[in-house]
Amino acid sequence: MRRFSTVNKAEVSKFTRAARDWWKPESNTGVGLLHQLNPIRVKYIREQAIAHVKKAPIDPQSPWPLKGLRVLDVGCGGGILSEALARIGAQVTGVDPGQANVEAATEHALGDHETAKNRYICSTAEDLVAQNETFDIVCALEVVEHVDNVPSFIQQLTQLLEPNGVLFMSTINRTPASYLTTILAVEHILRLVPPGTHDWNKYIQTHELKGELEKNGMVVHDISGIVGDPFVTGWRLSHDCTGVNYILCATKK
Repeated sequence: MRRFSTVNKAEVSKFTRAARDWWKPESNTGVGLLHQLNPIRVKYIREQAIAHVKKAPIDPQSPWPLKGLRVLDVGCGGGILSEALARIGAQVTGVDPGQANVEAATEHALGDHETAKNRYICSTAEDLVAQNETFDIVCALEVVEHVDNVPSFIQQLTQLLEPNGVLFMSTINRTPASYLTTILAVEHILRLVPPGTHDWNKYIQTHELKGELEKNGMVVHDISGIVGDPFVTGWRLSHDCTGVNYILCATKK
């Protein structure tokens, strides 16, 4: 691993332990919440891509609005987001530093012709930058709170975008509400994810993340909260409630 890498080996090991369970929402490894959140995340990506992708006009009525677009899923894990994006037309590359995760994602994707062409690589955003790879859309969902050196990681994400490319990020706000819900309730009381999955001190407030993106020549178009109840399939987007989970869309100048 490079000396200045943003990859935190301890964080990677947390998620490779779930490698066999990525496609078992009922497991006790915490992947169930990701499966719950995935439809609302894909809805957001679809809507914002229609509004902001400049490469080619997108038909908002098309079942494959991302057709012809090269999409990178950073920290892809077992491919939950990658497969959903492939099903709406994207040419997906998933990158993850955990070899077991990449193997799980590849194996599952091969089981469906709509996802069989997904490319999964055991690597990092940093390495893709070194290889001069660029994409129309870059997604880093539930990743930034698990990396070292956040400014460097965000710089890497922006370097991976084509001019006018679209970046999607989701993470957890550093607020008292997020401590009560994601640490105290979700980890220690309800045990929906293993204790220690999150570190409240590594959460990023919305203005902090927006500021880092703007330093790297990005224009932030939208920040929306993801609000819901893990025991009810009622997750929704909210412009007014970003105090816990939030997702944003930004474009490269």
